[in-house]
Amino acid sequence: MVLPDKFKCVITNWDYIYDLCRHVSNDVKRSGYEPDTIIALARGGWFAGRVLCDFLGLNDLTSLKIEHYVGTAMQEAPSISTGRQCRSRKEGTNSG
Repeated sequence: MVLPDKFKCVITNWDYIYDLCRHVSNDVKRSGYEPDTIIALARGGWFAGRVLCDFLGLNDLTSLKIEHYVGTAMQEAPSISTGRQCRSRKEGTNSG
């Protein structure tokens, strides 16, 4: 995959992310929604997840690990792996 020479993006820093988290947490509080857990993407999302937890008074921060392998663009269909072997009751085969 070739990236275009120009594309729209936002260059962020800690203050920018902190302010976004403050606004999102205020919106969540105003909505009346009370989350139990924040789920952050591993690597770049941990800081935002932690800040959201602080603003919302939450202790539970969970991470999702995202991986990208060379050659994924050639894969015919997406697949999800839990890292565990699962036995299909219907077919009696392993999948994972």
